[in-house]
Amino acid sequence: MERQRSYNGRRNIDERPKNLSQCRLQRSSSLPPVARAPPPPPPPNQLKLAAMAIDLNVRLRSADMPLAMQERAIRRARALVDANNPGITKPTQVAMCLKK
Repeated sequence: MERQRSYNGRRNIDERPKNLSQCRLQRSSSLPPVARAPPPPPPPNQLKLAAMAIDLNVRLRSADMPLAMQERAIRRARALVDANNPGITKPTQVAMCLKK
C-alpha cells in the first residue's frame, strides 16, 4: 500500500507525528553553555579619531601610522578636497599631496 502524497510530493498534514516532543533535538552534551565576555573597548584615542572621521565625512580604510599622524592626514585630506583646487581632482592626486 502506497502513502498518500500531496501535489508537491510531501506528506499530508495528517501524517505528522502527534507527539512533537519526540522530534525536537536535544543537546548531546551535558556541559553548560560558555558565556563569552564582550570585547574590550577601543582606546580613547581611537574613539576620538573615529569621531573626527565621521564628523569630517571621511572613511579611513587602513593605516599603519601613529594616531596623531592619522589625525593630521585626515584633516589635510579634507582640506584639500574642500579647497576645490583645479590641480587636485583625483584621489591619487590627493594621495600625492599628502605624501609631500
